[in-house]
Parts: sequence; structure tokens; C-alpha cells
Amino acid sequence: MKAWRRLAPSLLVIAACACAGGRKPPPREAVQALQSSLGGGAPPFVGQDDEGAHLWKSMRRFYKGRGDQPAWLTGRRLRPEAVTLARVVGEAHGHGLEPGVYGLEGMAQRRLEPAEAAETELRLTHAFMKYASHMLAGRIDPHDLDPKWAGQARRADLPDLLDRALGTGRFEGTLRSLPPRHEAYARLVQALRRLREVAHEGGWATDLPAALATRKGGRGPRVAMLRERLARGGDRPAAAPDSRDVYDDGLATALASFQRRHGLEADGLPDGETVAALNVSVEERIRQVEMNLERWRWLPEDLGARHVLVNIPTFALEAVEGGRVTLRMRVVAGTKADPTPIFSDQMTHIVFSPYWNIPRRIAREETIPALLRDPGYLYENGLEIVQGTRVVHPGEVDLADLDSDVRLRQRPGARNALGLVKFLFPNRHAVYLHDTPADSLFAREVRSFSHGCVRVEKPRELAEWVLRGQGEWTATRIEAAMRAGDERHVRLQRPVPVHLVYQTVWAGRDGALSYAEDIYGLDAAQRALAWPAGR
Repeated sequence: MKAWRRLAPSLLVIAACACAGGRKPPPREAVQALQSSLGGGAPPFVGQDDEGAHLWKSMRRFYKGRGDQPAWLTGRRLRPEAVTLARVVGEAHGHGLEPGVYGLEGMAQRRLEPAEAAETELRLTHAFMKYASHMLAGRIDPHDLDPKWAGQARRADLPDLLDRALGTGRFEGTLRSLPPRHEAYARLVQALRRLREVAHEGGWATDLPAALATRKGGRGPRVAMLRERLARGGDRPAAAPDSRDVYDDGLATALASFQRRHGLEADGLPDGETVAALNVSVEERIRQVEMNLERWRWLPEDLGARHVLVNIPTFALEAVEGGRVTLRMRVVAGTKADPTPIFSDQMTHIVFSPYWNIPRRIAREETIPALLRDPGYLYENGLEIVQGTRVVHPGEVDLADLDSDVRLRQRPGARNALGLVKFLFPNRHAVYLHDTPADSLFAREVRSFSHGCVRVEKPRELAEWVLRGQGEWTATRIEAAMRAGDERHVRLQRPVPVHLVYQTVWAGRDGALSYAEDIYGLDAAQRALAWPAGR
């Protein structure tokens, strides 16, 4: 299913005639040519793929609602909105999209003879709908990137959207309202503009030698190369003209800034990993920003006044309130073999002192083999066997052949794999946020160790943040419930949106770009989908 299929259709009931609003009626020959085109198959420029079929269906529905009369023609001329559309679509590259795919090049030079006028009419409608669908829901479908990706893209009825845009006098305003309104998206758009300016000016060097390593006080042409590269990238090491080849404190500080932005050890020394990051071209950085802009278009319009955002590549959680991050923490995410799925949902419950009902696959592949090797493993790890609703002795079941009525679970307590609390947002992936007894993993830079769920570094603080406003749940009571040893479910009076996202590039409030490792290989997969011919 393509991204634009998620643009929910609805029956257009508003009819409009070509001469509405005092416009001159188009030539009869142009109307007849348009009606003839609408009665046949999709024109070649619409495309013969699934996207083209969907857009052609929406186009025909749009014209049916207006009695198959032109929308863009007034007499023998185009309405001013046609020029506006061509101009705004021509700026699509600013959002990481290709203006050429909308087919409006040379539109101003088209002759409006009847046959050509009908084609121009359809091209304009097609361009509007295709551009709107890409801005609203993305150019590609996240399910094509990863079948588990469950976005909540914004929805609109394309025929109704175009009808209202042309009829309300707010045509350009409608077009400008289509991109995501998230501040993070706007910052990425500005960062993309700056990167393109750098590219236009010649980019930066990508041939820094691997043996660039030096120390403070060193000097030479390689130091000057490093200084120039950092200046071109915006890290701006300060230096007097006569000390460009000296590795001074300013250069070390600039390099440390670069390293922090690229997830490297910020020691101010150009080791092999740092040089490799320095040698990534500005064109490649542009592609990365474009892909991450697309991912923002897969997110809901409203993330929620209070919401939790987990960025998998950075292994970080942010609790956001009123547009401000009020709580941050590290997380552990899924391995490449068991990746954390990307989706949005609503947190509805917190479970204190939880049991861990061991998933059947984990039980079969990990827990049962350990039990068969060492019968004491059951008791040492606080495990129990449940048949139906009854805890049974291991001798009552065949561990090598458990049926669907038998499951393994771990009792609440400090050794429980879920720790002392879990945060539920019911979803088809059966993943959630939870505490963990393996706190040492949070000290690692790359934290992909789970089976898909997200382990949080500060579970008590997160519980306090989530339960704020439910007055009976004070910090003292939360701590007691976590350590009670008896499982307790608490329903949230106000569900909290949770967004598990995959952003490998983001811009800070100062505009500086930061990058994270593509731990699941989704950048490469998305690039192949977006630019199959290579770019």
C-alpha cells in the first residue's frame, strides 16, 4: 500500500460551475476535450503505477463534483492560482522533494489551444494532488521501507482540498499549510537550505588523509586542511591568518563540537572515525536530511501537548510538555535482529511490580534450553510455569513440548527482566517501555540489546512525569508501588501519546545538525526506494 492510499477518500458533494465567481467560461472545444479525456484512461503523465491509479481516481472524482467543467481555465487564460501552484511546487526541493516529478516545467509557455488547454487543466490538477499527497503523507510509504512501520500520517480528501483551495481565495495559504508544522521539521528545512548553499559554493574537502592525527601545538598543511574543512561545515575554528596551520585550542574546540554532533568521542583529536565523518560529502549530508524530512511527514499532525518521543538511533527518550523537553533519559532499544518497531500510539496504563510473561519465541529459544540444562535455573531466576490460571510444578508439564495453555513467567522483583515498572501503550507489536535490572547497559554508547521493547534509564522519574495530575500518585507512593512485589495496574486519566521514531539527522535550536548511526540500515533502504536510479 502506497503512502497516498492513506489519504482517506470521501464523497465530494459540492458542485461548482466553470463560470463561478464571475470567471469567463472556457471555450466549448476545451470543455469537450477535457470531458473526452476524463472518459478515458489516465494520461501518460499521471503514471501507470498504483500511485497514478489513485491520483487519477481522485482527479475524476474532483471533476465529477463540478460537472466535468474546468477548474483552472477562465476564458482562454489560466487562473492566477496556476502560476502560484507552479511557483510553490518549484520550491519543493526545499522540503527534500523533486519539483520535476510534478510535471509543471514550462507551464507558463504552454499555448492554450483547446486540446492543449484540456491537458494543461489536468496537469495542474494532477500536480496539486500529487504535491499535496507527498507533503501530507510522504512521497513513499513507510510500510515499503519496513512492514512493521506503523505511521499515523495526516489525512485529507484531495478533491475536497483542491475545491476549497480554489474557492476560498486562500490558494497559496492552503499550499503553505501542507508541510508538517513541527518545529523540528522547520529546523531541518532551514538546515537543508544552508547545506545547499555550501554545496553551491563548492562543498567541502572529502580527501582529508587518514593519517591526519596530530596533537595540540602541532602544525603543517594538514592542520590547515582540517581547519578549512571545519570552517566550511560551520564549526568555525577561530584563528589568526598567520596561524592557520597551527593546531591550537580553537581548532581542538571546533573539532570537539564536530565530534559531538556526529556521535563521536569529543576529545578534539582527529582519529580514524572522525576523519571518516569529515570526509562525508555535503551532497551525502543533503540526502540524509532529505530522508529525515520525509520521516517527519509520516508522523501525526499533532504529537500531543504532553508526549513521549523515543528516537531509536540516538537511544534517547524525551518527555515533552508544551513544546519543551522536561525530562530526558537514555534507553536501550532492540537489536538489528529484533528491531524496535517505529510507530505512534497512546500510553494508557502503568504496571508497577510487573510479572514478565515470557514471549513464546524467547521461551522456546532461550529460557527452556536453559531450564533443560539446569533445573535450578527456574528458581534462581524467579520463574514459574503457569497452566491456564494455575502455577504448576515443572514435573507436571513437558518443558520440551509446551502447548498453548502453558506459559512461563517471571515473578515481580528486583531480578525481573522488566524491572519494577512498565508503561503500556497497547499495540500489535506487543512492545512497551519498561525498567530493567541491567543498568550497566546505559553506560554504553550503542545500546541495541533488547528483543524490541524499550528499556528506560529513569523509570521512577518517568512514572512521576506520566502520573502528574493524578494527585494520589505522589513520588513516595510510586516508589512504594514499584517495590511492593505485587503487580498493580494503574489506568492513566489522560492517555499520553508515545512516538517511537527513527531520526538519524536533526537540527538543534542553534541550527547545528547532529547525526546518528543508521543502526537498522533504514537510511540505505529508504534511499533505494526514493531514488532507485541512484543519486
